[in-house]
Amino acid sequence: MRDTFRHVGDVVRVEWTREFSVRYDARSAAGYRTRVRQRGVQVEQSLRKTTGLRPDYGRLQQRVGEAVLDQKQGELARGFERALDTVADHFEAMP
Repeated sequence: MRDTFRHVGDVVRVEWTREFSVRYDARSAAGYRTRVRQRGVQVEQSLRKTTGLRPDYGRLQQRVGEAVLDQKQGELARGFERALDTVADHFEAMP
């Protein structure tokens, strides 16, 4: 079930990683991970802050992520609907 929802978040993670690595930092972009939790699916940075020399770096990452999220809104909605259908089919098939 978690893998089904993880694929939905990967739509954003893959594009976010590509955008950020091309424009800013490939190492930092490699740290993005898709997490599935009770309250939803999140794409977040798994690497810890290393230098502290650029205090706006977190906001920069977030700004790029929000732009990707806006671009992928329709694809996310369709993917999430498919994921919900898959999970519902699984539970309906149980005896």
